[in-house]
Amino acid sequence: PRLPGFEWLEQGGEPHHVFPELLGAVTLSHASAEKLFAGAAANLDSVLDRCETGRSVSFPLPTSARIESNTKLADAVSPNVIGVLRGSDPALAGEFVIYSGHLDHIGISEPVDGDSINNGAFDNATGIASLIEIARAFAAQRPRPRRSIVFLAVTGEEKGLLGSSYFAQHPSVPGTLVANLNLDMFTMGYPVADLVAFGAEHSSLGPMVNGPAAANRFEVSPDPTPAEVVFIRSDQFPFVRKGIPALFITAANKSHDPEINGEEVDKEWTRNRYHAPSDDLQQPIDYDSGARSARVTFVRGYDVAQPNGRPMWNADDFFGKKFGPDRVASQ
Repeated sequence: PRLPGFEWLEQGGEPHHVFPELLGAVTLSHASAEKLFAGAAANLDSVLDRCETGRSVSFPLPTSARIESNTKLADAVSPNVIGVLRGSDPALAGEFVIYSGHLDHIGISEPVDGDSINNGAFDNATGIASLIEIARAFAAQRPRPRRSIVFLAVTGEEKGLLGSSYFAQHPSVPGTLVANLNLDMFTMGYPVADLVAFGAEHSSLGPMVNGPAAANRFEVSPDPTPAEVVFIRSDQFPFVRKGIPALFITAANKSHDPEINGEEVDKEWTRNRYHAPSDDLQQPIDYDSGARSARVTFVRGYDVAQPNGRPMWNADDFFGKKFGPDRVASQ
């Protein structure tokens, strides 16, 4: 049995990004997959090695499987929540900087120590709280920023980036989307000393993080878990797929408190609180770290909203070449 899957509907009522040719799907452990390839023309490890090089080869397996699928379909409605601040420059007000953060979590689950409510304090109330405060700061600016700003609280991130995918495909603002800054799961269980800017190496959005980060007592660290490819796993990626440069700034794992090993605290949080009822307001929370991070992301967006030029993909960047070739520019 599988948990319910979701997909948003195209205007004709067909599910988006669904492949009717795929009549069934299974998930296997590594050990089970090794048994599946036993006696085949190549073993599992060699197949995976070929996939890494992009030189996969098809061949029959010496086994067969029967899949039976029983499916029920139902409709569900869950809105995105959007605020727009119109830019002050008539020449640039039709261009939009998108701040995004997901408002959903995973809901009700089996009780853990009597608690079945998954509150999602870090994932992603931190992002939504930052989004609201960044919107408040922009609304107080006199004059307003030159470009328009969209504050986008998206639904369905936990079900496959659904709200951000729908908005990127069907933006509810008339004009051009020029950049996305995403806010997701800022883990702040201690005084956070460094940030990681996922996507910084791909576009002109990246280099300008260093200044506001330093001004708010953060180092900028490289991706601590590159094998997890986080850049394609949160709400910035549907914008990337539409050719829009994007950046996802969140906490890394260094602490200003020398008595706290941030890396170990984060590992413990992932083991015991990630997608669990204990991700709530009873856990240790360093609110100052969240406020400093929100200031960094505010300044980064303001810097995008002001100049004449738009953000650009770096020359020969993978995502720029694949999704936005008309945006590529030398740095």
